[in-house]
Formats: sequence, C-alpha cells, structure tokens
Amino acid sequence: MGNDPRHEDWVLEPSQYSIRAVAEGLRRFFFEELYVPAFKEFEEKPLLGFVAAGYSAGEGLAEEWRIQISGGQCAEPELLREKEAAGISWSGEPEAITRVLMGHGTMLPEVLRELGVPEEQVAPAMGQIRARLEVPMALAAMPIQDAIDLAAFFVDATVNFSRFAPGPPTVGGPIEVAAITKHEGFKWVRRKFYYDARYNP
Repeated sequence: MGNDPRHEDWVLEPSQYSIRAVAEGLRRFFFEELYVPAFKEFEEKPLLGFVAAGYSAGEGLAEEWRIQISGGQCAEPELLREKEAAGISWSGEPEAITRVLMGHGTMLPEVLRELGVPEEQVAPAMGQIRARLEVPMALAAMPIQDAIDLAAFFVDATVNFSRFAPGPPTVGGPIEVAAITKHEGFKWVRRKFYYDARYNP
C-alpha cells in the first residue's frame, strides 16, 4: 500500500502487479526480516508456511503460491497448480482433510513399509490407492457459495478431529473465512471478534 517508508519498493501498482511478486515480498518480509533474526539462536527452527493467492493484474484466472520455511531454510515461492486447474490445498494439520479427500491417513506409506512393501513399490501403491479412493470435491464449475461452504466444512472437520483425537487439541478457536473472486476481490464471509457483541453492538 506504500504506508511503510522502509519498503517503498513494495508498493503494488494496480495495473501491473503479480501474485508471484506478492509471494516474493511475503517471503522476504516473513523469512528474511522476521524469521531469521527471531530464530537465529535456535538450534531447532520451527516449520512455518504461507500461501499467497489471488488474481494478478489483468488476469482472468487466480494463482496460488506457497512459501514454506523448513529447517531454517526458505526456498523461492512455489506455484501450487496451473492457473487452469481447480483443486484444494491444505497443510498444517492435514490428517482430517487427507482422510476425507484421499480416503486414507497420512501414515499409510509408513504402514505399507511396515507390512513389507518394498520401498520402490510404495509410491506406485500410493498412486493406485489414491486413484481408487480420492473424492474430487473441488470442481472448476463449482459455485462460489459451495466453495465457501466446502472450505468451512474442512476447517470445522479439522477442528473437531483435533478435539476428539487422543492428545491435546492443536486446532481450534473461531474460524475466519474469506472469498477472493475476480470481480468482487477480497470479501470477508465470516470473521472472529475480539469482543462480545452484547457489550459492543
């Protein structure tokens, strides 16, 4: 927006910005400016990730770029899928969504190895399992309201999976949902509030 005098070069020109440039700026800000100084003394550095998504200037199709910090290193932003493709991206606590969409848990490759499946056959076996069990829930022609409801469903499923699975819950709290469309831009669908509406109407 140009409000930070330290980063005047980060201003996005509405007529020519790209989501890739946004992702590169996000990487520089979170990794180089914040993460590296904050964790330079840590022997074991935390895993952290972000996704920059939206429409580049003049583009009719959206993009998703992932920024992943692992082992104290951060590669350049990675394009998650071609602009023409539709799909679902998830990370963080992937177990619930993986089971619903892919038809198996995240530990299945390890179970196959424990059962004696040779290492070179694990990846092909996983490919066959996914081909038979995967449920394609995200379609290119899906109405935006269905996409919003699907995203909220997956977050709710993850929250409740974490709540009822053994061990302490690691996902929870109010859920925020937003939609990004070509013609309406970024719109909040559901937001959390830091106060009770009864006292702050």
